[in-house]
Amino acid sequence: MKHRIITGLVALLAALTVSAQEAKVPFMDKGRPSQFMEVGVHFGLGASSIAQNYSTAIPDLSDFTFTPGVMMSFGATAKLPIRNYLAIGTGLDFNINNYFWNMTILHPQSGTLNALTQRHHFYDLSIPLTLDLRFNVSNNVRWDSEIGGYLTFGLSGRTRTTSYLSSINSLGQSQVTELTYRKDYYKEPDAIVNGVVNLDWGVHLATGLLIADHYSVKAVMHAGLRDIARNFGVLDIHNHTLNVSFRVGYVF
Repeated sequence: MKHRIITGLVALLAALTVSAQEAKVPFMDKGRPSQFMEVGVHFGLGASSIAQNYSTAIPDLSDFTFTPGVMMSFGATAKLPIRNYLAIGTGLDFNINNYFWNMTILHPQSGTLNALTQRHHFYDLSIPLTLDLRFNVSNNVRWDSEIGGYLTFGLSGRTRTTSYLSSINSLGQSQVTELTYRKDYYKEPDAIVNGVVNLDWGVHLATGLLIADHYSVKAVMHAGLRDIARNFGVLDIHNHTLNVSFRVGYVF
């Protein structure tokens, strides 16, 4: 069995070596591109999240848990090659986002315990602007990397908050009150803890492979530079976008 595995690995290595020798493609091709523009479509699946400071900004917070949620993306890209190794690109992505958090607040003076759970579900449009570097791994595989920025417009969304308040009534009995609130995700005038603005920008980073000139696989990260939290003069909350997704697509 071990002999067969070694033989198979040697045969695979020999085949890759012969293929690379036959291809004779430069790793960094400085030639002129054969296409004026490249257009592609893609589907992405990943995690949407935010970098936040709830643990330090909320008084009497005794426990906090943040959970990134599933993010789905549907989009298209347009690339303008300058050379075979260099291009500038843009696109449009429709994103479906989710994230969750739970916090427990203990008020020592009143002896009350408040537990909050928030579920966020929202939609946005994202426009990247990138500089693309392209390197040939073989004659059928190209390694693409993107660096640049993004601009995101929030479309709509909702926040569902569930509050559990434990307290002692006038008879000395323990009681728990449950309340549920449903708010808009963007620009809610009466948001609980903090609101969220609907315009965001930040850094776009991506890397992946283009196979057989048409099939792409890519990992993408968006790190927000704008503080998207809206405060109401009570707390000093900071939120920054932090999303990661994996995309598959087709380039025409």
